[in-house]
Amino acid sequence: MGTRQLVDVGGRRLNARRAGRSEPELLLVHGIPTNHLLWHDVVPALAQDARVLAVDVLGYGWSDAPGDWPVDIASRAGHLPRLRVPVEVVRGCRDSQVRPRYGERLVAAAPATG
Repeated sequence: MGTRQLVDVGGRRLNARRAGRSEPELLLVHGIPTNHLLWHDVVPALAQDARVLAVDVLGYGWSDAPGDWPVDIASRAGHLPRLRVPVEVVRGCRDSQVRPRYGERLVAAAPATG
């Protein structure tokens, strides 16, 4: 499912898996309580026509534990711009929580799971 990297987001690290080589860039964020493996079957197909980044939010998968950082969905969404990926797809966050932060860069947001 691509190469793994840990991305520093200001003192904590998010696990990210990258795949694909062409535009556009797609950011895939799992719902709660899952991890980036939710996208395991989807990434290969998307990576044929895009660069894909499947990320574990703070406290899930192989990302760092949140420690004393806030863990609400809006706070977790706030870490995503630090990945330096244009946001095309966000899953696992309610549209009303991420739309103000990403505006027109947000193509789709699906309801949170769980």
